Amino acid sequence: MNRPTLVFGATGLLGRHLIQLLHRKGKFPVAVVHNRKAAFPPGVPTFKAAIADAENVRKTIARFRPEVIINCAAYTDVDGCERDPDRARRVNTVGVENIVKAATELNTRLIQISTDYVFDGASGPYDETARPHPINIYGKTKHDAETVVRNADISALIIRAASFIGAGTEKHPCFVEKMISALRSGTTLQAPIDQIATVADVPTLAECILAADKQDITGLLHLGTSGPISRYDLAVLAAEVFGLDESLVEPVMYTDTKRTADRPLQGGLIVNRAEGLLGRVFPTNRATLERLREITVGV
Repeated sequence: MNRPTLVFGATGLLGRHLIQLLHRKGKFPVAVVHNRKAAFPPGVPTFKAAIADAENVRKTIARFRPEVIINCAAYTDVDGCERDPDRARRVNTVGVENIVKAATELNTRLIQISTDYVFDGASGPYDETARPHPINIYGKTKHDAETVVRNADISALIIRAASFIGAGTEKHPCFVEKMISALRSGTTLQAPIDQIATVADVPTLAECILAADKQDITGLLHLGTSGPISRYDLAVLAAEVFGLDESLVEPVMYTDTKRTADRPLQGGLIVNRAEGLLGRVFPTNRATLERLREITVGV
């Protein structure tokens, strides 16, 4: 019997897609969750574990002895991380330290999901050779986690991706679904014209993660759409694709949003290396939104 793939953070947007894709491919996924409930395919084992609890993590990994661990678990509330840096460090950095220690004991391969927020956004988009320089607590804790993984004596791959777009749940929609909901209700949506980044089509992201694992790719890999876009242009494009009123999208500067944490303004990721290694062209921003429309609306 094949050894399982252990997915930490399985109730999140990417985690759920990975579990579903692994199941469709006839693999043996194990969903590791914290406290949120999710509907997984029949027969998928679900195990509760707090990533910041070292002994809990060790026992979970030892119990299943997986072939590979994919860690999607993170505290991703960027403003929340700024307000509660201790929680951010426990989940985003210490949690990864716990996984790495347990994985090393069993010589288990690890795929760590990271973010474009490890960069300062001064001169993006960035490729894998660019030097990280985070400007907020979220980015710092994720970069510290990357350092832990890079220094680990195991086969490991760090995948950076930004701004996930995919079908969420009623309680936890993705950020574009929140945009669409606001526009459908006739609410004016403020979107920064000076915050530029790439986004990631989650179904494509899940497919690429498994493809990279199949090739035993190690080191760093950037995944996402084929080009950067401002939050304002993304919101206008989403309105167009979903047949909504584009005039409800109001252009503002990022400073007008009065967020707690700084964000990279000229950010995003260059995906040329991944396209070459995986032999595929990543979707455009429009194609990503059209796929979301097809999944959520059916047209």
